[in-house]
Amino acid sequence: MENGLSFRNFVKQTRPINLVFIALAQLTLFIALIYPSDIQEEGLNQYYIWAACIFSTLLFTLGGYFINDFYDFENDKAIKKKNKFLNKSQLLLSYSISVILNLVICIFACAYLNEYSLLLFFICITGILYSYSSYFKRHKISGNIIVSFLSSSSLGIVLITSYFIDNPISEDLYQLVQFFMLFIFTLTMAREITKDCEDLEGDQKFNIDSIPIRYGKNKSKVLINLFHFLLVFISLTYFYIHRNNFSFLALILGAIIVLTTLFVIHKLSRADDKKNFKFVADIQKGVFGLGIILLALQLYNI
Repeated sequence: MENGLSFRNFVKQTRPINLVFIALAQLTLFIALIYPSDIQEEGLNQYYIWAACIFSTLLFTLGGYFINDFYDFENDKAIKKKNKFLNKSQLLLSYSISVILNLVICIFACAYLNEYSLLLFFICITGILYSYSSYFKRHKISGNIIVSFLSSSSLGIVLITSYFIDNPISEDLYQLVQFFMLFIFTLTMAREITKDCEDLEGDQKFNIDSIPIRYGKNKSKVLINLFHFLLVFISLTYFYIHRNNFSFLALILGAIIVLTTLFVIHKLSRADDKKNFKFVADIQKGVFGLGIILLALQLYNI
C-alpha cells in the first residue's frame, strides 16, 4: 500500500486498539474515583482535569508511536512490515502536532492547579519517549523495560492526578491499582520480547540489540514464559488475598485470564516462526482486554 496522508491512514497508524485499551482503563478508574462526588462546580472542574489527564496520556502514547515509527521507517520498509501508512515527513509532522497539543493541555492543567511542576513531568515523559525511539530502541533490553514502565504508568498517572486535585483514594482502590500496574508491566514485558522474536529478521539486518538476537529464540521463550508465570503468580496471589472482595463474575473472569495465560505458555513453547509469535502476541493483547474488564468489575463491584 502506498503511503499517503488521509484520515484512514492516520487512524491506522495510531494503533487504535491500543489507544482504546488505554482510554478505557483510565476512564474506568476515573469514573470510580469521581462517582461518589456530587456534581457541583468543583466536581465539574475536576472533570476538566480528568479529561486533560486522559487526553494527555493518549497524546503521549500517540507521540511515542509516531516518533518510534519515524525512526523505524527504513527498518520496517526493508522487511516489508505492513503497518506503516504514513511517510517519514508525515510521521514527524504528526509527532510535532501531538507534542504541541499535549503541551497546551499540560499548561492548562498547571494553570488550573497552580502547580507548574507538572511541566517537568511533561518534559521528562516526552524526553523518555524520544530517547527510547532514537536510542534505546536499538538496545531493546533497556527499551523493553522503558515501554513496560510507561505502559503501567498509564494508571499511575491517575493516582498522581488524584494527589494534585486532593481526591483521596481508599486503601483497597490503591492496592487494586498497584496490582493492575504490576499486571500491565509484566504482560507488556512478555509481549515486547515476543514481538522482538517476531521481528528477529529485521532486527538482525539493522544490528538491533534485542534479547532474541543476544540469547537466541529458545532462551527468549524461556524468559517470556517466566514473565507469564510471574503474571499468573501475581494474579493468583491477589485473587487469594482479596477473595472476599471478588464477585462470582470477577472470579470467573480471573480464572479465564489465568487459563488463557497458561494457554499462551503452551503455544509459545511450540512457536518457531514469525506467524506463531504473532499469534502469541495477539493473544497477549487479548489478555490486556480481559484485564481491563476485570478492573471494571472490581471497581464497580459487579
